Amino acid sequence: MCPASGTVSGELTAAEVLQVTDPNDPMRVLLGAMDFEGFKHAVVGGATYVNVHTEAQGSGELRGQINERVR
Repeated sequence: MCPASGTVSGELTAAEVLQVTDPNDPMRVLLGAMDFEGFKHAVVGGATYVNVHTEAQGSGELRGQINERVR
């Protein structure tokens, strides 16, 4: 069983930031590819979410809001 909360750590580079479009308007780009500064602003603003897909759970096995953590 998956815990209700936890911490994931690692490093993300600009090369891993993918373009995100508005699901209601696919022509509207919400975040450009490799826009690391835009990604950081989205995290700080509470606008980021993760959904981890696995072979066992193709629709998503782990999901949740990404929050800024101050060390």
